[in-house]
Amino acid sequence: MELGKKTKARLYQGLIYLGIFLLTWFIGHSFLDDNLNFRGGILGMISASLALLLTPKMKIIEFQSGQQIQVSSVFIKGAKFIK
Repeated sequence: MELGKKTKARLYQGLIYLGIFLLTWFIGHSFLDDNLNFRGGILGMISASLALLLTPKMKIIEFQSGQQIQVSSVFIKGAKFIK
């Protein structure tokens, strides 16, 4: 079963978001929770906000040769294409 381009782009974006969220939450839980007495809700909102900002944005671009996934991020200058 072959996945479509939109499905692949959303799946990649969701998995990257989840990874960044968990990484920032664990780091925040390890360092900030003890020092600043953060509760779970505030730490979750901070982690979600950071993950939303750091997750690369993916769009489907239609070319004459077919569809390609365009990836743009804070860390990437310009846009990159994935086949």
